[in-house]
Amino acid sequence: MENIEKFEYVGEKCPICKYDISMCQCMFGGSAHPDRSKRKEVVKDHLYLFSERQIQHIISLESRWQTSYGDEEKNSILKELKGGANG
Repeated sequence: MENIEKFEYVGEKCPICKYDISMCQCMFGGSAHPDRSKRKEVVKDHLYLFSERQIQHIISLESRWQTSYGDEEKNSILKELKGGANG
């Protein structure tokens, strides 16, 4: 079943880097890679535009990125969400 799932999404693009999901460049940074922070922000604000596979891909990326905030209120919200009080 897993192999069928792989082929089902051939050609589906990461909405942030625009590469095929299997070749996504979003985990790489540095001076040799473009700054995609503005595109990333817009993509996350409009998740309704993307397929289930693209949304799952974004979730996977988010779980691996170490996001922190300079704003204490945002950090408090994040702590609350991670504690299971997200609804």
